[in-house]
Amino acid sequence: MFGVTFYHNTIRKYVVLFGTLFNNIYINREDTNNGRIVTIKVPISYSPKEKMLSRIDGDPELKRPAIVLPRMGFELRSLNYASERKLNTLQKMYNIDSTDTSKIRYNYMHVPYDLNFTLNIAVKNADDGTRILEQIFLILRLLGIQR
Repeated sequence: MFGVTFYHNTIRKYVVLFGTLFNNIYINREDTNNGRIVTIKVPISYSPKEKMLSRIDGDPELKRPAIVLPRMGFELRSLNYASERKLNTLQKMYNIDSTDTSKIRYNYMHVPYDLNFTLNIAVKNADDGTRILEQIFLILRLLGIQR
């Protein structure tokens, strides 16, 4: 269309960032005396919920070593234009060309979009699920995200 191809990895960087936010979640399994038995890192993968459920349905006894519960999966659900954050698109942002300092280059104002992600959690027991959720809520609170 413009005669020049470009790819800035912007959407991919946001997907990686979202996965990195929830990458270091650990849960403790405890015995009846509240003594820690084992600490488990909850794996996360970029996959739709349907894929995770179909793997569990294919092996309901969960005997395959590929499925480890608890686990989390996430996916980019939608990409929506954010009209409420739109600025004047005729406004230009200027910068000096790095190869020739006598040239001034410009770009038009950015166009805002919202990326909506879905985070899925699969657990065997409710206690593991609540431990994971508490850590996710803490991460969101530290980031200032309250919904």
